[in-house]
Amino acid sequence: MKKVPAFLLIMALLFLNPANYMAKTMGVGDFIDTSGHWAEAEIRTVCNNGLMQGVGVNESGKRIFAPDSHVNRAQLAAVLEKTFDLDYGQLRFIKAPAASDYFWDVNNEDWFANAAMLCAINGIFESGRELIPDESVSRIEVARCIYRAFEAKKIYVPMIMLMPYYSDTKGLSQEDVNAIVFVSNTGIMKGTNSLFHPDDPITRGELARVLNQCIALIKANPPQNESKNYSLNISVEEVKSADDYLEIDADIPVIEGMTNTNLQKSVNQIFKQKVEALKAELYAGAVEQKQNAEEMGFPFNKYQIYTRSGPYFENGKMLSLYVDYYFYSGGAHGLTDRCAYNYDIESGQVLALKDLFVPGYNYKKLIDDAITAEISKRPDDFFADEAGFTGINEDQNYYLQNETLVIYFNQYEIAPYAAGIQEFRIPLQDFYKGLKTELYLLPVK
Repeated sequence: MKKVPAFLLIMALLFLNPANYMAKTMGVGDFIDTSGHWAEAEIRTVCNNGLMQGVGVNESGKRIFAPDSHVNRAQLAAVLEKTFDLDYGQLRFIKAPAASDYFWDVNNEDWFANAAMLCAINGIFESGRELIPDESVSRIEVARCIYRAFEAKKIYVPMIMLMPYYSDTKGLSQEDVNAIVFVSNTGIMKGTNSLFHPDDPITRGELARVLNQCIALIKANPPQNESKNYSLNISVEEVKSADDYLEIDADIPVIEGMTNTNLQKSVNQIFKQKVEALKAELYAGAVEQKQNAEEMGFPFNKYQIYTRSGPYFENGKMLSLYVDYYFYSGGAHGLTDRCAYNYDIESGQVLALKDLFVPGYNYKKLIDDAITAEISKRPDDFFADEAGFTGINEDQNYYLQNETLVIYFNQYEIAPYAAGIQEFRIPLQDFYKGLKTELYLLPVK
């Protein structure tokens, strides 16, 4: 009999203050706006795993998730970093990278900056352009990023490869088609009624399900953690000077650790001579230009040289890196010339693009098709017709990064100055039949 009044007292307190009771009993993955939602269980799971969280509280102070709100690119970067435990992979950096190295519109202090940078380093996001962090991401972009993330982390999922039929995927690039095949066959993403809805923005509820599927696949198929055969170390020699004619701020790579010491000395000398030759050329031009300016009574702007090294790739067999040489010699703006250096570490051979492949392998068509498909998605960024891209050439510029072949074109080669250096990234796995195994051994899927 004594328990009845106590029970009634508890019920009265709950009736008078139900919100307080709910707040105390709601778990990490419980939100006032997800109760009864189709993705309620998915949201609870993804939040309990620490991959997503709520967006704040409503006017009553209750936690909300906004399951039907769209996901923006900054949010996508953050969840991809957590889901795939992104790192630098096989890339090594002479100087610590920053988000602003990869995106024009990202401040290094932004909450998503590190995640966006890691997505760029792993080839999940395109870099060298704007990120547009607040823009909603589409279902096809998410599928593409998921596909790239599995490739970057070497997470290979056994599956029966079936070509799903969606009537709204015509005109997509080959990579996007591959991405849809992957996410469909693995159950990560599905369409409805023969439609994939590639251009529809993805919602937070949908993304929760996608991430849970990814985590399940990762647990069942752990990443292939290969031993990293690092034998080299690269530092920089800083060269800084300024006078009335020329300012120099140059980072010159210095390689150590090559067993072929003659090659090491030769390569290091090439780096030095490049800066010295640029200095001699610009200094002579600056002296002449300053004299002309004084005689004609117009202002003279100092010439400039600014160089920075990008990340480098090494696998014990080959070394691949690039250096950006920026120079200003009057006019409206300067120019950046990217120079790639690719070497067989043992023989000292300079590796042209064709040297990566076995004789007779038609790598050129595969690369041309990939570049053409990418250009078709943003044609206004490039020159048209003969002035634009007409195919790669024998001495095509390239470098390697994290299981990826990067084909690049310097300013004005195929696009206006404002478009910058154009990079096209192609997974090395796409060349699995043609890569020379003595230089690069792909992991077995």
